[in-house]
Amino acid sequence: MGEGYNYEPESRQGQNLLTYNNSKSREMKEKLNRLMQSLSENKKVPAIAMGLILLLIVGGTFTGNYMKTNSELDTCQGELSDCYVKSAELSGKVNLLEDARLSLQANVNSCETQKNALGQELTVCQQQRASQGMEIIDLKDNVSQLFTNLNFCNKDLGEAQTELAVLKGTEERLQKALEKAESNLANYRCCDFYDEGYRYYIMEDDRVRCCYKSGSLYTCGFGPSAEEYDEDDIKKLSC
Repeated sequence: MGEGYNYEPESRQGQNLLTYNNSKSREMKEKLNRLMQSLSENKKVPAIAMGLILLLIVGGTFTGNYMKTNSELDTCQGELSDCYVKSAELSGKVNLLEDARLSLQANVNSCETQKNALGQELTVCQQQRASQGMEIIDLKDNVSQLFTNLNFCNKDLGEAQTELAVLKGTEERLQKALEKAESNLANYRCCDFYDEGYRYYIMEDDRVRCCYKSGSLYTCGFGPSAEEYDEDDIKKLSC
């Protein structure tokens, strides 16, 4: 960093100023020598006085220029030193900025990598969502069909329950009719033996058997074919 700042070394500029001052001094000495030579050839007093005046003027000018040049040299050297200091500070700041730029570039590269990875994940998620969306549509269609079938089943169930109620009513009527027919048949077969104690009957294999009670059991039938039964299936005659 800092290679872009090209300053001429302090010693080189100082040497240039000293060379300039020496050149001026030699020039002034040559003028004074020529003046003295002219005075030595011409002995007139006015010429001597004029030479002294010129010498004073030239010497004062030379001394002023020399002091002015030294002052300018000091000023330039101070400004040059300040420039070196500022150059070093700027070079350090440039180095820091370059480091910061490199760090930011690394962060940008990392973010770019993460962005690409997230973009791929987003693409996969979108594909999955589209696939799941199709599955959801199919499921909705299946559910709709199931509800339609359920409505039909409920309708059929209602009709079947109605028919079942009708059949139960019919069954109850038939059962009552059957019991009535069995009771009438039992009365017809067994009431003649009512006074002999046959006051009960049992239906067995579509046949009526007249029964009488003996203790906790019931004896049904006549003669050797008579058998004993519990009271579970025994019914009372209504003679």
